Amino acid sequence: MERAKGKPSETEEMGMVQKHYLEQLSTLPAKVKARSREWRKFFPHLPGIALTRLLEKGFIACPAVMVKDTVHVLSISGGDEGETVKISYYWAEHVPRGSPGSSYPYAAAALDFANRYFNELIDPGGWNEVHRILLQDPCDLRVSDNSIWIALRWPFETMENDGSAPFFEQYDRSTVHISNSWVLASELGCGKRCASYARCSRCGWGLCSFPCPGCGTDFKFPQVYHANIGDCCLKGALPQKTEAQFVKMGHIFTADTNKYREDEKREWRESAENLRRKTERT
Repeated sequence: MERAKGKPSETEEMGMVQKHYLEQLSTLPAKVKARSREWRKFFPHLPGIALTRLLEKGFIACPAVMVKDTVHVLSISGGDEGETVKISYYWAEHVPRGSPGSSYPYAAAALDFANRYFNELIDPGGWNEVHRILLQDPCDLRVSDNSIWIALRWPFETMENDGSAPFFEQYDRSTVHISNSWVLASELGCGKRCASYARCSRCGWGLCSFPCPGCGTDFKFPQVYHANIGDCCLKGALPQKTEAQFVKMGHIFTADTNKYREDEKREWRESAENLRRKTERT
C-alpha cells in the first residue's frame, strides 16, 4: 500500500506469524517430506490430529495473509508416509460471510486462524479491479523482472470517462493497495476483474503504440511485427504511486517522469478550457 513517509511498509505492518506464512507460501511450488517440519509450515491452521489425517493427494484450504474472508487453495500430490510430496499453489477463493462456505477441506479452520492470528486483514469490498503493471523497453521489448499489482477503487472505464482530472491523478486517487507479492496479488484479485498492462521502462508512459508516445523510443527492428504485452492500453503518464513502488524496488526511469505528468496536465487543462468555451457558446 502506498503509505505516508515514516509509516511501515506492507510486510513490516504484519505480525511475525503473518510474515513468516507469507514467506512460506511464496516458496511454492515445493517438494517436502510428508508430515515433516517443513510440511507442517504450510498448514499452521491445523492441529496435530488433523495433520496426521491430512490427505496426501487433493486440495486443501489455507489461511489468506492479508484479505478478509479469503483462503488460499493448495494442491497436494504425493506418496506415502515419509515420502516426498509436492505442494503447489492452486488459487485464492473468496468465502463471503453467511455463505455455505468453501467446498475445500479446512476452509473454516483457515478463516478462523487468519482472524485470530493475523494483523489488520483488509475488507475485499474496498476495491473493484486489480491491474498488473509490467515494465517493457520499447527498443527491444525486453520485460523487466519487476512487476506490481494495484488494487483500484474505481473501474478503469470510470476513470477513463471522467474528465475531472488527468488520468494519472485519478489513478493515484483510486489506488487502494500496491504489492509486488504474487501471493498477495492472488488475494487482491480474488473475485475481481483483473488485467495486465505494459508501461515503458524508460519513461513510464503507457506502452500502447510505437514509438513510445512518451519518450519517443522506437522498436529497433521496425520491419518485424511486435505485439504489446497486456490486455489493452493504459494510456498516459506514470502515476506517482506506481512510480514510487517501482523505484522502491530498484528500477530507474531514465526519463523525467515529472515532465510527462506536467505535459499531460497541461493538455488536460487546455481540453477542459476548450470544452468550457464550447459549452458557453451553445
